[in-house]
Amino acid sequence: MGLIRRLRNEEIRRRTRVTDIALRVAKLKWQWAGHIARRTDGLWGLTVLEWRPRTGKRS
Repeated sequence: MGLIRRLRNEEIRRRTRVTDIALRVAKLKWQWAGHIARRTDGLWGLTVLEWRPRTGKRS
């Protein structure tokens, strides 16, 4: 393979069998959300669902 031929990231990931980090993060986020949704002690579930990020700069 010379410098002229360029490979797309998808092709490189397919050849090396490496997963895309964005897909991995999204999958882990949904797994965590499911874990939180199954909790019955009420400690984090409601807090996480009602959490709103702060606006503005952090000090």
